[in-house]
Amino acid sequence: MTRIFKTAGLLLATITLSACMGSQGEVSNAAPAGPLAVHSLKSVSVSVANDAKINKLPRLDNADTSKAAAQVLASTNQVLKSGLATSFTGKAPATVKVSIVSIDMSSGAGRTVGSSSYMTTAVQVVDARTGKTIKSGTLQTEQRPFRATGNIGLIVMIASNAGSTEEKRYQELAEKFHSDLVTWLQN
Repeated sequence: MTRIFKTAGLLLATITLSACMGSQGEVSNAAPAGPLAVHSLKSVSVSVANDAKINKLPRLDNADTSKAAAQVLASTNQVLKSGLATSFTGKAPATVKVSIVSIDMSSGAGRTVGSSSYMTTAVQVVDARTGKTIKSGTLQTEQRPFRATGNIGLIVMIASNAGSTEEKRYQELAEKFHSDLVTWLQN
C-alpha cells in the first residue's frame, strides 16, 4: 500500500512539474516582438482624410464640421507627440502616420445621457530607413462616458457627465485613441 502511495505521489509530482515547465511548442511558437519593442519613434504625422466623414452628435445639418475636424486633429497630434515616444523602446527609427477617416463626436447633452464619441483612423508604421511598411491597419476608437442604470445610477451618470466641456471630450477621445494605438502596436 505504501508503494502505491509513493508511486502515485511521484506520478503527481512529475505531472505538476511538466505542466509548470510548458512545452517546446509553446516556446518555439512565441510571437515576434511588436513594433514598439523593435523601433524608436522618429516622427508622428496626423491628418484628416479629404473625404473624412465628420459628425457632431446629434447630427445637425448646420453643424460646423471643420471646427470639429480641427479640434480632433489638434488634440490627437498633441497626445500622440507627447505620449507615443515613450512607448517605443527599440533602436530602428520608425514613422507613425495616422489619417482620421471618420469622427462622430457626442454633444454636451448627448454625453450627459451616455452617448459615446467615435473615431476611425487608418494607421501606418513605416521603417524610417527603408521606407518599408512595418504595420498598417484601421483602428476604431470609442470613448465612452460614465454609464449607469437604475434611478440613482441615472442621477449619478448625468451628474458625472454633465461637467464635460467640448475640449475635454476631444482630449478624452485622443487619449483613448492613443491607448488603443499602443495596444495595437504591441501585437
